[in-house]
Amino acid sequence: MKEISNNPSFKNIEMPIFHPGNILIIKFDIDHFKQVITNLLLNATEAMKGAGKIEISISEDGKGRVTLRIKDNGPGINFEDQTKIFDPFYSTKPGGTGLGLPITKKLLALNNSNMRIISKPGKGCEVIINLPYWKE
Repeated sequence: MKEISNNPSFKNIEMPIFHPGNILIIKFDIDHFKQVITNLLLNATEAMKGAGKIEISISEDGKGRVTLRIKDNGPGINFEDQTKIFDPFYSTKPGGTGLGLPITKKLLALNNSNMRIISKPGKGCEVIINLPYWKE
């Protein structure tokens, strides 16, 4: 994605992608998907202050869904912030709009998808997204 590869914030970010080897096709609006991925990767990069590792993995869950995981080795999310991160306009970043995660959650819902975030302060953050598998 040009939005990510051309962004100078990703210069010192290692980003391995793990996938099952076969093609997993999801039923999701492409523009919505790009926005979701961009929002989540930018959040992770900003949390790591421009250097670190973001692991992306894709798998099939055996229940007609595809699981996408985005895991970073940043500082994680404080417990008190974890209950507020999906609230519009709530941000812990100076100058942040607080709209990235609420928009991401809404776009996922519009595409029959959901996400959850697992984070321990000081141990990074993992976003787990369940997406509908495309069946013909």
